[in-house]
Amino acid sequence: MRLRDFGADGQRFAGIIGLRRNKLLFTVPDPSYAQEAENGAHVLPLWGIGGMCDAGESWQDAAQRHGEAETDCEVRLFSSRETYYLNVKSDIFAVDVDDVPAPALLYAAAYRPPDNPYGDLQTIYGAEYFAHVRGTPRPGEDAAALIALGQPLLVAAAQQPLTLDNLLQAGAELFPNPDYPPLEPTASITPLGTPNFMLHVLDAGHWWQTLSLADLPLL
Repeated sequence: MRLRDFGADGQRFAGIIGLRRNKLLFTVPDPSYAQEAENGAHVLPLWGIGGMCDAGESWQDAAQRHGEAETDCEVRLFSSRETYYLNVKSDIFAVDVDDVPAPALLYAAAYRPPDNPYGDLQTIYGAEYFAHVRGTPRPGEDAAALIALGQPLLVAAAQQPLTLDNLLQAGAELFPNPDYPPLEPTASITPLGTPNFMLHVLDAGHWWQTLSLADLPLL
């Protein structure tokens, strides 16, 4: 398939699955997005790195632009040897992509625009690229922090409540935004958006069941 035809009739979101020293890099957004658990603890979402494509902008260019803006680092996209498509029903398919670099993940998801939270569901299309992130990450202005964690920690965070302190003690690296108050160490971290889509692929027995991060070309 050609990526220029993917998502041509809807909103398009492009992002990176950032790799830094054999860890995956994600965003912890503004604490205003936190929810409260039954025990009163704060639950912070773990998001991907990326944003909406501009009109006429290619998937690759948008992913590159957002990756650099949201990490303040040099970002180098590279092809995934496998590309998976996750549709709105959460069905997963392996797809052949002609473009280079080939994204690791394509998806279609239902959402409500922020400016119309009670309106009809719309479809957003996404493309996520593996990318090397070179240098010390610095979060963009809309993020409270960036966090780098290994694949097992990502899986563990989806399976049970893990606090920020749990993740850091298990080897995650936090890159806080100095313009925000420090994050609560006791806040739970829950993968949403791109990290959650990645876990769907993993749960289905694809991708990182057979593709270790150690197999990827690291700098």
